[in-house]
Amino acid sequence: MKILTAEQQQKLDKITMEKEPTSSLDLMERAANRWTDEFLKYLKILDHINQPIRVGIFCGPGNNGGDGLVIARLLDDKGYDVTVCFVALSDKGSQEFEHNRKRLEGRKIKWIDIDDDFQSSARDLNFTISIDAIFGTGLSRPAEGLAEKAIDIMNSWNCPVFSVDIPSGLYCDRPNGKDDTIVKAHMTFTFQAPKLSFFLPEQGRYVGEYSIIDIDLDKEALNSLKADHFMIIKEELSRRKRIRERFSHKGIYGHAGIIAGSSSTMGAALLSSEAAIRSGAGIVTAFIPESGKTALNSRVPSVMLSETGDQICKSINRVEGITYGVGPGLGQSEETIKAFHRFLQDQNDPIVIDADALNILAKNRSFLDLVPAESILTPHPKEFERLFGAFENSYDRMELQKTVAQRHNFYVVLKDAYTSIATPEGEIYISSFGNAGMATGGSGDVLTGILTGLLAQGYSPLDAAILGVGLHGISGDLCAKELGLEGMISEDLINYLPKAFKKL
Repeated sequence: MKILTAEQQQKLDKITMEKEPTSSLDLMERAANRWTDEFLKYLKILDHINQPIRVGIFCGPGNNGGDGLVIARLLDDKGYDVTVCFVALSDKGSQEFEHNRKRLEGRKIKWIDIDDDFQSSARDLNFTISIDAIFGTGLSRPAEGLAEKAIDIMNSWNCPVFSVDIPSGLYCDRPNGKDDTIVKAHMTFTFQAPKLSFFLPEQGRYVGEYSIIDIDLDKEALNSLKADHFMIIKEELSRRKRIRERFSHKGIYGHAGIIAGSSSTMGAALLSSEAAIRSGAGIVTAFIPESGKTALNSRVPSVMLSETGDQICKSINRVEGITYGVGPGLGQSEETIKAFHRFLQDQNDPIVIDADALNILAKNRSFLDLVPAESILTPHPKEFERLFGAFENSYDRMELQKTVAQRHNFYVVLKDAYTSIATPEGEIYISSFGNAGMATGGSGDVLTGILTGLLAQGYSPLDAAILGVGLHGISGDLCAKELGLEGMISEDLINYLPKAFKKL
């Protein structure tokens, strides 16, 4: 799914109005109706409480505020107690805003002007739920004055805030200042396409949970818009997943090799090896020190062994036809660095590089030139910074991620709350799956195993990266649904991986 810029979203609106044809008022009505339908699903959850539901809708004078006025009318039709809090940034609103303000005349809807004379506290307003419709995606400067005052009111009391399209004060596709005032939404219902800021840590924390509402903008125009950023959705994963043939055997599904582990970090090697076999690889060999033999045979008897030393990795018996993943728990001893260097010199096919292998590259930059083209690197943010340099914010980091992928012909999988994949073509794919329960030791080792297993099966590096990251996240979501976030451990991700495959 394409992630659109604010400019592209406006262009898509305009093309839709011209081609249908329809008016901006009708398009606003359509969008607000779809938004309200989603909002009403939430209100049904509150139907059992023994107190009236009071909805406060904060509207700016622009078209986002116009959406809010339509929502107010629709909720009034359903019998809800509605108050419009008009953020009086100007005496008169947009044409669409004024049209919908007039349509509220004669209704029970209460109207409060939030202006210079407004003194009421959040407690006085006494809303059960508030709706944020002050600013939309076209915002070009920080919220200030009355807008800042209104946002502070919404953020100051303990009731859910639902944003229309985007939290007010949040930019769509560029960084906010650290002191910007932004609505802290509990839920954001956004129109037609996700916004890039939703996925970045400095800004995404204001979005809360989000849901994408299809408002039937022109599909031909949407398909023609050029995008560099995409959100990975289930349909994309299902399209890339291969169907297993009835008459097949283990040799068809490839041989994955996991180069990992030392005497004190053997768990990482076991996690990666088990994840590789669970991802569908026909054969998996763990290239680990001899000290991990008993643990491997006990934990994953279906994985074969190739010893790399006694306590640490000293040499790698590279075998033609094996697809390798390297790094989890590997260590960074001098002997291990030399073994990794020799391995890279002999390797021509794409590999997966993680953890200590990334740290070795960071300390030995010349090794980067030996990494095979189209390999998949899987750093977390700190590993990424050590390897490729510092950045000011997540936008700079994403641009650096693109640059690195293009310059070296790598796929860079940056592990974060929303894991992103940069391709050699300069595109970014962002996973919509995963949760905070996956923030546990070994989660990245599992991902390395999944990616290596898929690559061994003959998936292209791009398909392996997208499918692997998606499956990893879906497995985490299934696990969280049954076990909760706090108790999740990395082994659970492997256990739920078969169910993740079934979801596709």
